[in-house]
Amino acid sequence: MERALIQDPIAAQYVEYWLEHKDGLEYFFIKNLENVQGDERDVIFIGLWFRKARGASYATFWPYNVLAGKRRLNVLFSRAKEQIVIFSSMTAADIKAEEHSNPGVYMLKCWLEYSATDRQHEGKDEGREPDSDFEIFVINQLKAMGCEPVPQVGVAGYIDIGVRHPLWPHGYILGVECDGARWTFRSHMELLVLMT
Repeated sequence: MERALIQDPIAAQYVEYWLEHKDGLEYFFIKNLENVQGDERDVIFIGLWFRKARGASYATFWPYNVLAGKRRLNVLFSRAKEQIVIFSSMTAADIKAEEHSNPGVYMLKCWLEYSATDRQHEGKDEGREPDSDFEIFVINQLKAMGCEPVPQVGVAGYIDIGVRHPLWPHGYILGVECDGARWTFRSHMELLVLMT
C-alpha cells in the first residue's frame, strides 16, 4: 500500500481526504488481526492469505487457533458499518475444524462459507421439546399464522423457537427468545397485547 501511495496520485488523494474528513477520525488504515479493536469504518476489507505447507492442515494456523481466536474474529467482523469485502487464498472447504475442538478456526470456516454463499449457519434441529407452557403457547400462535416453529434450535438449543415459513425455503426467518418461568405471566400478557 505504501508503494501504491507513492506511485498512484489517486490513491494518495484518497488517503489524504480521510486524514482530513471528520477531523481524521475515520482515516484509512491497514492493521493485522491482533490490532483491530475499536476501529469502525463504513467498509472493511479483510485479506486472508495462507500458504499451505506440504501435509499441513489449515486448521493449525495462527492466530485463529489460539483461545482468543474466536473473540478476535468477532471483533474483526463487527467493525464494518456498511459492508465487509473479503479476499482469501482458501475456501471454507479447505478448513478442517469442528466447533468444539477449535472455535476460532470453526468461526472462520463458517464466515468464509457465509461470504461465498450468503447462507448463515442455522444450528441443528435436535427434536427437543419446548421448555415451558409459554413456549408452547407461542408455538401454537406461530402455527396459526402459517409459520413452522421449531423449539430449541441453534447452537446448543440457545434459541427457544426458530421460525420457518413455507415461502422461504432457505432456513429460519426469525428466532424467538422466551423469558424464563419467573417472567412467563408478564411475557404472556405482552404477547397478547402485540397480537391484538
